[in-house]
Amino acid sequence: MLMLQIKSQLKLFQITCKQMSYLKPQNRSIFLEIMLQLLNCQLLHKLMLRLTRRLKFQKRAWKL
Repeated sequence: MLMLQIKSQLKLFQITCKQMSYLKPQNRSIFLEIMLQLLNCQLLHKLMLRLTRRLKFQKRAWKL
């Protein structure tokens, strides 16, 4: 499931980059850097959510 989300985000990133091809090279590199940072933040956030959910389930199991 996570791999599917990663692939879809990468596909969106590729499409956005193609649409921004009219930017000057300097602006294009800045834009790409920002997009990569946003992508990393989203993926880290999703991973953190999954880990906290797993920890909650483990704590419940330990209490039983």
